[in-house]
Amino acid sequence: AGILVWVVLRYPLGYLWLGGALLAYMALLWRWPQAWLVAVPAMLPVLDLAPFTGRFFFDEFDCLILATFVVAGWRYSSARSTWNLSAAGWLLLVLFTLSVAIAALLGMYPFPALDLNSFSNYYSHYNALRVAKGLLWILVLLPLLRKGLNQDAVRSQHLLTLGMTLGVLVGGFSVLWERAAFTGLLNFSSDYRVVGMFSGMHTGGAYIEGYFATVLPFVAWWTLHSRSVLARLFGVSVFALGVYALLVTYARGGYIALILGMAVLGMGWLLRRSGSLRMTQIMSGLALLLLLAGIAWPIVEGRFMQGRFATVQQDARIRTAHWQEAVDMMDDGAGTQLFGMGLGRYPETYFWRNTSGVRPANYRFITQNNNTWLELSAGDVLYFEQIVAVQRGRHYRLDFDTRSRQNHANLTVPVCEKWMLYSTSCVWQTVHVGNTNGQWRHFILDVDTASFPKHPWYARPSVKLSFYNPTLGTLLDVDNVSMRDKARHELVENGSFSAG
Repeated sequence: AGILVWVVLRYPLGYLWLGGALLAYMALLWRWPQAWLVAVPAMLPVLDLAPFTGRFFFDEFDCLILATFVVAGWRYSSARSTWNLSAAGWLLLVLFTLSVAIAALLGMYPFPALDLNSFSNYYSHYNALRVAKGLLWILVLLPLLRKGLNQDAVRSQHLLTLGMTLGVLVGGFSVLWERAAFTGLLNFSSDYRVVGMFSGMHTGGAYIEGYFATVLPFVAWWTLHSRSVLARLFGVSVFALGVYALLVTYARGGYIALILGMAVLGMGWLLRRSGSLRMTQIMSGLALLLLLAGIAWPIVEGRFMQGRFATVQQDARIRTAHWQEAVDMMDDGAGTQLFGMGLGRYPETYFWRNTSGVRPANYRFITQNNNTWLELSAGDVLYFEQIVAVQRGRHYRLDFDTRSRQNHANLTVPVCEKWMLYSTSCVWQTVHVGNTNGQWRHFILDVDTASFPKHPWYARPSVKLSFYNPTLGTLLDVDNVSMRDKARHELVENGSFSAG
């Protein structure tokens, strides 16, 4: 509870709305203890506001888990634990948890002093905590799940799958907004790949397709188990939305995962219920399969996806080379073979040891004499960015201070319609910084958004102000960023970097 209060009070977007929402949820959970079975899976794909807050080590979904644990711990503090695991189950869980704990300690060692970079950079040793928290939340929720299953297994399963269905609904709507804002819902030729509200996708990855491939069989299960016609129509609609969202990730592995998941569901359904299948259930199952095929056909036949299918063998070789390189970068010795290089240490290991000749760009915050600034290094492109409330057809004044000790140092400052990975309309400007001999140099830029297209109210894309260092072999410092409209309204938060 103390951690939760501390996090809420320091919340970048204001503690009132987050604190109020959590209090309302906790009151709901106190009245209906099983509400978490719906709320947690429903909020999983969208309760991640890192693009707005800058926080990606500990986010709003983590607050939801903590709030769940606080209420459950208060209610069940005197109750007997209901883990109900077999001896073999206990052994496997303990061994796995121990291995993760050791790997986390290895990842954090030698436990550097805490500063503004500790929880805002993937190269931080404390990145191990960000990775390990997933297992921690499982250990927190497992006793609650077991308790619900012991009290009423059928109801608990139904509530959990209802939560997953609602999660696909809200996650699917986030994908619809992204598609409408950046490509159009039926444009299957564009190479734009959706990321939804999964902020971890800003470095690539497979989070969004992994999510939809995992939960869509549960949506199908909930739909087939529902008895009312309206519930089944709702389930079919959500399933269709989820299939669309997965397909427009254009992730071939996600496609295969969904097919396998649905095949397992179908075989299990037939084996368990072969003697009691009703005609309505059979028809519902066939409708789901036909719906999946009908949505998939135009997307799979689109120009972009056909191009991806044509490079399957080439991409497989590239991925195999990536995996081999990851193994080759590891230390020798039995300790590494048993426990790895440490949780969260892959970015740092790749930075120093990759054999591809790639040096990722980096950033860090430096504080001296009570002044904090941003340092940007050059390399494989990295955009340091913030969402700003910029509108089309306006002029904005952008101010910032920068310095460098290299004669050929430049700083590029794009203002783009962008969500996480792909930008569309942009205003690009590059300034020559040069060697300022350690002195700050002030720049003023005019940002004219006349080239930004007009969007309907329901498909307005986010706009980002970004900084990046385009010149290899240079370091740049940036401070005192300000962006104002004609009415002198400030659009940038934390422009002094005093809060990292």
